[in-house]
Amino acid sequence: MAVAPVPPPLHFWGTARDGFAISHRDGLYQRWTALFGSLAGEQWNRHMAHPERGVLALVATLPMQVWHGIHHTAHIAGLRDRMNWR
Repeated sequence: MAVAPVPPPLHFWGTARDGFAISHRDGLYQRWTALFGSLAGEQWNRHMAHPERGVLALVATLPMQVWHGIHHTAHIAGLRDRMNWR
């Protein structure tokens, strides 16, 4: 069973340098793309320990993480629009 890494505390993101959150997310997604792309059929049924949701099958984590990424990207885009950062 794999163990999911514990994310930094929420206050960390407010003090991180500009662009760090995006580059952190991009690096994470590159690693996930390589990991999920390497899995064979039965390997998707392996389980991992999520720090907040408990034990999950890998097949259940991909849709959850896709939604989570879209959700955070929408927050970032909304802030960018409100602040006129273009």
